[in-house]
Amino acid sequence: MKNRIGMKLYGEVPLDIYAKSLQNLHTLITELTKQIEPGTKIEWSIDELEVGSAYTGIKGYYHEMDKVEKVVIGFETTGMALSKKRPIPYNQKVTKAANQLIKVINGKVSSIDFITTPDFFVEVYQSPDIISEKDKTLVYGTITGRVETLSSRQTLRFILYDNLFDRAIKCVVDEDKKELLKEIWDKDVIVTGHIKRDVTTGRPNEIRNIEDIKILTDKPQGNFLKARGIIPWKEGTEKAENIIRRLRDEE
Repeated sequence: MKNRIGMKLYGEVPLDIYAKSLQNLHTLITELTKQIEPGTKIEWSIDELEVGSAYTGIKGYYHEMDKVEKVVIGFETTGMALSKKRPIPYNQKVTKAANQLIKVINGKVSSIDFITTPDFFVEVYQSPDIISEKDKTLVYGTITGRVETLSSRQTLRFILYDNLFDRAIKCVVDEDKKELLKEIWDKDVIVTGHIKRDVTTGRPNEIRNIEDIKILTDKPQGNFLKARGIIPWKEGTEKAENIIRRLRDEE
């Protein structure tokens, strides 16, 4: 029986935006309950928070769990309507609450997932009129990280936690490339494709048109010992540790 509701924000999510989203999610659930099961006092508690991404899972409790499930299905229906840009089949208060929730999709926050089970989610994207030309730019390149949360519902995709920032990156795979998804879950990989970055911080938040996913079978130890500096070292050049020691002694 369905009794969980989840929301995940993608992109750069400031604390104030995240807090506002939680409040708007609470309002949406409250208005859905009032319409679908009027007079029912369902208790909603935070059930899960995902480290490194703006995901919140909420669980409903009531002695008649079928009523909780009806509200959860209403949440699914609302998400699908928003995703397909169709009218929400509930009253104006529900519609207003839903529209307030997705107002955070403003360029920095690129999309929101409405989630109820591991197999069900709908994704609400940016409206074309709020995407600037700069935001549309995708740069070809590679990102290294660990794969989590594979999904094949609606679109083939997975979440990659990159090695540099340890932040969630949404990776969308075309249907004709689905063979790339074999055996990558919980693996360290190199993903090659078109990377979308946050226009302010430069951090990657999405990869599309993925051409290759290479599984890293070994994690070399001590690579820092082989690292080269920006300026090549030559015979007779003062070593970095000697420079630091000399500058410290001169103080």
